[in-house]
Amino acid sequence: METGMMGTNRYISLLFLIVAGTAGMAALFLPFTWDVSPAEAVVSELFQLAIPFFFSVLVCAAYVRWMISGLLSRPERAITYVVSSLVALRVLFWIILGLKDEGWPSDVQGWLLVAIPLLMLLFGVYVVVKNLRNKGPKEVSAVMAMQIVYLSNALFCLIVFFGGWQIGAYFVVVTSGVYLIQIVLVSVKLGILRGGGTNSIVSDF
Repeated sequence: METGMMGTNRYISLLFLIVAGTAGMAALFLPFTWDVSPAEAVVSELFQLAIPFFFSVLVCAAYVRWMISGLLSRPERAITYVVSSLVALRVLFWIILGLKDEGWPSDVQGWLLVAIPLLMLLFGVYVVVKNLRNKGPKEVSAVMAMQIVYLSNALFCLIVFFGGWQIGAYFVVVTSGVYLIQIVLVSVKLGILRGGGTNSIVSDF
């Protein structure tokens, strides 16, 4: 029974990987807004918004490596934390700069633009740090860190350009939804969002 459950969980993980990987990488080359894709925006003044979308490639690569080898090396984990932290700080900078230039929001979209990416980053810090404190799989924290910064930047862009979405934006929505579902499921499995949990999750993640 346990073996069957592990097999089912592995199939679910593979399904998540395929859906998020395909949607995330396709979104890089599809127009997000203004007929511009993230890949095109990288060489424009919007490059700082575009670069975090490439985290979908890194997340996919980390998943594949982890599922094959069962681990991520310490240098690999260190790189994910450093890069993720830099992107997270950049998102915070955009929010703070917006508040400084425009003042407090006066409409719903403005409040969402401030609150949602910030709450996503805070949620990410909570689950990553708590997993490390609980001595959970270090690979989980590394992958979730990349997923969280992808989500915070993606949500920021989706809110900023709401009303002007093109097909690439909808692929980003799919990728973001899969990441969020996966983070919540894994956090529950590890006991991050509730008591208990297990430290053995390589077959489930």
